[in-house]
Amino acid sequence: MGRATQGQPAREGGTDVRGTDAKSSIWHERQRFQIDAQDLKRLTPKLTAAAQTGQLNPMRVVFGQTVKTWKSCHDSFRN
Repeated sequence: MGRATQGQPAREGGTDVRGTDAKSSIWHERQRFQIDAQDLKRLTPKLTAAAQTGQLNPMRVVFGQTVKTWKSCHDSFRN
């Protein structure tokens, strides 16, 4: 099989993506990965807005949601 380049899946044996910290599951569970990515895109502006209010409680709520989504994604798709 061909050689993998940075950011491309290593084809031999379904190994992890070469040149990144991504697991091969990013390709096998693409829909779930995309959902996590969309959730982070949705939450990031909310986190920014909450931080700009200077009020800790609203920021804690959105920060918690963001961290939970980030952790889930990294646990599933990153070495």
